[in-house]
Amino acid sequence: MSIIGLIDKNSKKMQKLHMMQRALLNDKRLYILGIIEKEKVINVTGLVYETRICQSEISQALKPLYEQRFLGRRKVGKRIYYWINKKRINNFIAISNQVKEEFVN
Repeated sequence: MSIIGLIDKNSKKMQKLHMMQRALLNDKRLYILGIIEKEKVINVTGLVYETRICQSEISQALKPLYEQRFLGRRKVGKRIYYWINKKRINNFIAISNQVKEEFVN
């Protein structure tokens, strides 16, 4: 099968993988993910304190991570608490490995 056939066959999988990669391939987002992983559960105020990044930038960085479901969140009163969605991270790794295997073989 040609590479074009593989791409067409797996275009939805590739598009999904691409969107997930875009959410992760950003230094600020990776830094924030590291803080969330260390703290386990944290709100934006806590992230501002830990990172010294302004609230609006934190919120902008969290949005694609949440949209791609790398983060879970829960609202308590006026505060929103975030945590790492490890199931989604493992799903991302599995999809990445599947795509790699399909293109290698």
